Amino acid sequence: YFLDGTYKIGKKVLEIKTPNVTLISLSHNMSSVVLDGEWITDEYIQIYAENVTVAYLTIKNVNYHPIHLEGGAHHVKLIGLHILDA
Repeated sequence: YFLDGTYKIGKKVLEIKTPNVTLISLSHNMSSVVLDGEWITDEYIQIYAENVTVAYLTIKNVNYHPIHLEGGAHHVKLIGLHILDA
């Protein structure tokens, strides 16, 4: 769960390599959790695993791919996302 707030990771990428993971806003309000790439990252989230859910988040200011699905990323659910300036 993400608590309400803005999260900045710089040039790093959030890699999900473990199956059955959920990234979700604790409040289930996409405006309450903002993942901000600050225009210095090309991708914010890379998903390599299956059965991953990303829900109720805002992702913004990413150069290319806010969420990038890699080989093996099967049965991924993207729910209630707000993607800005990507």
